[in-house]
Amino acid sequence: MALMNHEHAEKIHTDLKIGHVIFMGSDIDRDVFGTYLTDGLLKVPQHLSIYISEKDKALSLSRFLTRRERLGEMWSKQMDPAVAKYLYQNEADISIINVTEASAATAGNGHGYFRRSPWVSSDILITLAYGLSPKERGLVRRESSPLWSFPADYIKRLRAAILKASPDLKQALEDN
Repeated sequence: MALMNHEHAEKIHTDLKIGHVIFMGSDIDRDVFGTYLTDGLLKVPQHLSIYISEKDKALSLSRFLTRRERLGEMWSKQMDPAVAKYLYQNEADISIINVTEASAATAGNGHGYFRRSPWVSSDILITLAYGLSPKERGLVRRESSPLWSFPADYIKRLRAAILKASPDLKQALEDN
């Protein structure tokens, strides 16, 4: 879509109406995805979120078979500084969220974290419902990393974010 639409991002957003795109456990070759980015992928959706995991055994097997790092995997080495810079510069358009610390995200083979982790599924649903940024949803970043992660008090933070984003819900809860 980016290659077929050479207009500015605002015009593409208006024409295509693609809001928030979410990749979970994505088995795309990381280098191929980088090519998609250079081809203008970020001009198509309003925002792109990529959920990654350090414990996804299905993606580990895929990496072993293809000998290529997968998009949904945590970086096996330190993130390239150029990639980190790109993520910081484009944080309004792309977020990478590490689910490894989320409740129940590493259960089973670690690939079904959307279904198994109430934190991850809640984060995704609130993203789609309210369009909140990772910071607004209560996710945190470590000082030297552009990756977002789940803090121990995530549910408390998320509840506060929902009540702030939905004053009617807050009022209804107070009335009851």
